[in-house]
Amino acid sequence: MEALELEAQIREETGKGHASKLRRKGLLPCVLYGSEIDSIPLTVKTSDLDRVLREGGPNALIKLKVDSKEYVILIKEVQTSPVGREYLHADLQRISLKEKLDAMVPLHIVGESEAPGIQGGGVLQHLLREVQVRCLPTDIPESIEVDVSQLDFGESITVGDLKTGDDVEILTDPEEVIVSIVAAQAEEEPAEVEGEGEAEAGSAEPAEPARGGEEGEE
Repeated sequence: MEALELEAQIREETGKGHASKLRRKGLLPCVLYGSEIDSIPLTVKTSDLDRVLREGGPNALIKLKVDSKEYVILIKEVQTSPVGREYLHADLQRISLKEKLDAMVPLHIVGESEAPGIQGGGVLQHLLREVQVRCLPTDIPESIEVDVSQLDFGESITVGDLKTGDDVEILTDPEEVIVSIVAAQAEEEPAEVEGEGEAEAGSAEPAEPARGGEEGEE
């Protein structure tokens, strides 16, 4: 995985008020921590961070330039506002390219339209969307493919069925089900109204019609 580049500046001031001012200027408060360094408060351009996330995804390797120094990092977490999904803060983790780490990797479903179970009227039930892996930073996959093209009705694919090669160890429970093909839910019959059958089988005399006048009008 080729590293992307990101520039940052050391942040001298901290606090919520200062952070709000930075965000209004298009800058995002960040903190850098990790291997062999103390925690460093930083700022990056919000647009630059957004570009890196769009181009490389959540596990992108990044060369972070701070003044005259350069660090290899991962974006560990990005906090966003509940309304509008505005970036609020980012945690940047310095890593060693020689040390394995744990990461969450998304699962990518392929072959859905060819699956015999779906062609026969079944529905694909998607239960797991990412797995945890352990590997060197340069071996983190962008996604892991899950091929369901041979899946028939009542069959499933578990984490243990995934193929990633010897460089990537999957830590998620191998028994966890990723996808399965199940029957489409049939429409339930409307419940019979109690007494409806009795009325039909009972007296054939018509009910007395409601009378107009003072009692029937408001």
